[in-house]
Amino acid sequence: MELRAKGGTIAITHKGSLSLEDIAVRHTTMRKIVIMNSGSIPALLNFGWSLIRGGENAGSVVELTETFGALDPRNGWARAQLIKDTDRQPGEKLTAADYWWMVRRIVSRVDPAEEQEERLRTASRMGSSYGLSMNASTDVGLAPSTGGGGGDMRSMLGLFKSSTQTNAARKQGYRIHSKRRQICFNNIMQHPVSSQVLSQIQPFIRVDPPSALLPGYGEVEIAVQVNLPTEEVFLATLLCIPNVPNTPTYEIALTATPKLVSVVMDDSRPIDFGCQQIGHREVINRIFTNVGNKAFSFLVEQENRSITVFPNRGHLDVGKSVMIQFAFEPVDESLQTAPTRFIPDCSQPIRIKMSGSGGQARMSLYKYKRFDFGHCMIGKDTSSSLPIANEGNAILHLTKFDLIPSDSFFKGAEWPKERVSIMPGQTYHLPLVFNPRSESPAPGKLLVGNSNEWYDIQLTGVGREAVLIVTKVILDFADCLIGNTYTQKLGLKNVGDVNYPVSFKLESKDPLLEFIPSSMTIQPFSESTVQIVYKPAQELKLHTSLSIISPYSVNTVPVILHAGFARLTLSDERIDFGMFEKSTRPSRAFTIRNSGSVNIAYSVRQNTKPHLFQLTNPKGTIPAGKEVVIVASYVQAKVGHFAETLVIKTELQSAQYAIKILGQCEEAIVKYDEFQVLNMGTCPVLEATSKPLTITNYGKFPLKYQIKNAYPIKIMKSAGEVPGESTEKIMVVWNPSGGYELRTQLHLVTNVGTFQIIVRGKASFPELVLQNNYFDFGVCAVGSTYTETLELFNKGKVALHWSIPNVRDCYSVSCAQGTLGPKEGKNVLITFRPTAVGRYGSSFIIESKGLNFKEVALIGVGGVMAVDIPSNVEIGQCPCDHPILKSFVITNRGDVPLHASFDAPPPTSADSSLGTCPLVSLPPSMVVGPGKAAKVHFSVKATMVGPLETRLLVKTREKSYTAHMRGVGVKINLSSHVTELLDLDHSYEAKNPLEVLQDSDPLDYWMARMQRGIPAALDGLLKLPLEDAMTHLNAQPHAALPDIWRFASADDVILDHVCQFPVPRILNEDLTYLSNPTEPFLTIPMEPLLARPPPFPPNKGSNEATKKVLSNTWATPPLAPINKSERRARTIETFRRPPVNL
Repeated sequence: MELRAKGGTIAITHKGSLSLEDIAVRHTTMRKIVIMNSGSIPALLNFGWSLIRGGENAGSVVELTETFGALDPRNGWARAQLIKDTDRQPGEKLTAADYWWMVRRIVSRVDPAEEQEERLRTASRMGSSYGLSMNASTDVGLAPSTGGGGGDMRSMLGLFKSSTQTNAARKQGYRIHSKRRQICFNNIMQHPVSSQVLSQIQPFIRVDPPSALLPGYGEVEIAVQVNLPTEEVFLATLLCIPNVPNTPTYEIALTATPKLVSVVMDDSRPIDFGCQQIGHREVINRIFTNVGNKAFSFLVEQENRSITVFPNRGHLDVGKSVMIQFAFEPVDESLQTAPTRFIPDCSQPIRIKMSGSGGQARMSLYKYKRFDFGHCMIGKDTSSSLPIANEGNAILHLTKFDLIPSDSFFKGAEWPKERVSIMPGQTYHLPLVFNPRSESPAPGKLLVGNSNEWYDIQLTGVGREAVLIVTKVILDFADCLIGNTYTQKLGLKNVGDVNYPVSFKLESKDPLLEFIPSSMTIQPFSESTVQIVYKPAQELKLHTSLSIISPYSVNTVPVILHAGFARLTLSDERIDFGMFEKSTRPSRAFTIRNSGSVNIAYSVRQNTKPHLFQLTNPKGTIPAGKEVVIVASYVQAKVGHFAETLVIKTELQSAQYAIKILGQCEEAIVKYDEFQVLNMGTCPVLEATSKPLTITNYGKFPLKYQIKNAYPIKIMKSAGEVPGESTEKIMVVWNPSGGYELRTQLHLVTNVGTFQIIVRGKASFPELVLQNNYFDFGVCAVGSTYTETLELFNKGKVALHWSIPNVRDCYSVSCAQGTLGPKEGKNVLITFRPTAVGRYGSSFIIESKGLNFKEVALIGVGGVMAVDIPSNVEIGQCPCDHPILKSFVITNRGDVPLHASFDAPPPTSADSSLGTCPLVSLPPSMVVGPGKAAKVHFSVKATMVGPLETRLLVKTREKSYTAHMRGVGVKINLSSHVTELLDLDHSYEAKNPLEVLQDSDPLDYWMARMQRGIPAALDGLLKLPLEDAMTHLNAQPHAALPDIWRFASADDVILDHVCQFPVPRILNEDLTYLSNPTEPFLTIPMEPLLARPPPFPPNKGSNEATKKVLSNTWATPPLAPINKSERRARTIETFRRPPVNL
């Protein structure tokens, strides 16, 4: 393989310089240089910049960002404070008011938040020394926020420490804000205001292209662009990096000294030529000043065809100014509004708005040939003016005003010396003066116009004598109130043949009087009136004069000015009549006092019509320092609430006075038919009976009353007052001395009239009836309490008051006295408690008024009480969920008959430790006589297996006894075969085995068998007379067992359980067990074995024994039939049946 190579070199140089020297700030400057390669190897050059803050190679394009210090307000501090204080969003657009807020915040001497905080802190220190508040405000950028204490008591050391820290932080904030404010002012001084538009270009430094191919022995041209933000000296290095290995980077130094270019135009308003006359040349000047640090050349560009600019280009050095003329000469009526731009060669332009249009101007003097002054006084100057109106649509320029000299016509005080421009539709008044020397002076001549047109106006006038007459010889403004306005009219008569112009002047330093009109012209032989207005502002007492000035004469009128103040004081601003009766005429008085320095007139006016009040002294004058009394009397007799405002009108216009009068006119209203008749009813004799006399006031005014009565009626309250909308009851008392009817009257005298009240009543005697007046308590236990009920009944028509004075010690009554209404009864309990054995006889009397007393006889015997009730009763084994009947004996060994009742006591906490055995049925109540005994039968049912206990409460009239029942709950689990039998649909009617009479022979046989043990009992069970019956039934034998055993164990449930359980256990009738094995046992009561029917196979024929069993009728009612759903839960006792004799 052939390999060829050629060696060479790379030698990079450049032609041109990047020393930019003076360039403009915020203006893009471009410089081109040539990169040359004097070597033979071509290379790809990558260009980049090396800056002091941008690193070794910041790329071909570098954006230059302007950074500000922490205290420079241009760093965004004011904007951040605005967003913080006004809860703005960071990207929200700001308004002009927001920018002014930021400027005010920057240039203020003290931060507003700190100043407010200082005022609050000063006010807090002026408060209570125990409630010092030194709260620091929120940080606003001046200093870190600090917090002070509240109003609690703190130690002086902590208080001074917090105060020192707060003051130090506040002083530090003041210093920071002072520096920020000074920097802001320095920036304003160093950067003058410019009329140029703002540059939107981000400052940068750029090389173009970013990379270039440099051939061997060749060259390439690149462009460098620089836009710098400030006037700081800028240094950078252009890096030329070849792609050939082991070739060094070629560096070109760049230096620049930026200088600010700023241009200010003396008038920044738009150049508005308005509407100029076609062909007229109008020039407006603008001065442009270079207030920057660099000279520049400029060019003025504009696109309006009727506007010319001179000069339109030039050079402007630093600190120099140039005046540019903008000339507008319209050729048509088109509107020209294209803007003009003043463009510096190295900075941003200035945009100037332009506006101008063409039109035609027209003077109104073409209508006039002569201007007549009329009749004027001889030897006096008469001033007037010539109106010149612009009736065209363009601006009218007047440059020529010539008055031909004469003896009578002269130039006015404001004769124009320069050009006068009149806008379209406006009028200019040219001042002229006429002073006639005779009655027929020579006419004058006036020339008015411009370069295009002018007019010749003839001036004429006539001289005459003039006389002015004033109608008043003095103007008197006496007793004027400060704040009011007073007006007088002054008449002026012109008796001459000239126009008489007049003006008015008061000889005083201050303008105390106002004249309407301030000047006037009085026509010949006519009269005019001027209004003189005086509005005093302070106390004044002045004698001066009024001058009536005219070109012809000066007249003087004396003027007296006397002003002061009047201060009215009301004794009451609110008068309340309260509530008064309709038939009365109440009055209230109030006082008006004048504490001022001048007299004042007043007038009291009412708003309501017809008027509610009659007033004394309703109008008049109150001298200074005096007072007047006004009495208001209510005259409208209308029921209801009223509110009236009395307005006190005075001469003082700036103040009004009012008195509010309130009141309520009411009346008392009663209904006579409600209390016309008072029925006392039927009253007991010799007893005071009270009945209420009800008086209801339906009105709102109190009802005053007085009652006059006659014997035998008594009134508990003979006089009083019933408030409005209320009711009062007056007790009327009658104490009859015998049985008679009451017929009398009461006289009710009130403030609304007198009423007669008829009183009716009847006196009667009560009648007491006793249902029983003899009570025999019988034999009672000593120390026990016995009660009987005495029934009292009032058979009469009046109430009965009864009492029982004394009762023997062993007897007592529940109520010793009381009252019975008509046909009313009451039960009184009589209690007997013997204290010893023996007989107790007694009686007591029931006393009542008007009738004979009633006597009640009492008798009782005290005896000994001795009762034997067992405290513990053993009930033995109880089948679960099956009731059993048990009994115990109560013996009465005392003298007192025993009245016993039975109840189940409530359960206690001790009962939860043992099983429950609730009482199914309670014994009935019984009476056990002395020396007798009684058997108590009760029924219980066990609910769980194991030891159980229940209680029976025996209650007697004397005390209660508790019998505890203890036993054992048992339950037999049924086999599957027994369950199948229980699921059959047969319903058995079982009888209680205790109700069935047993034969003596089988019982004796069973008892003998059972005493030998379980095997002997089972053997005897099989050897019952059933064997002979089984023989006749022809039972089929089984393989393993004898026929009779197999048949019995298969069909008889009891035998099946006995055979399957390890140790059967048979219970005897006396609740004792025949055997006591230690293994798990099966309890079989004796009764089911004795009462069950003999087993035999079903459906095996019908022999005599089967018929006898199936057709047997029981002597006693059977138990409830067994339902199919209950068979599985039943025990072995559910199979008990009465015995059957085969």
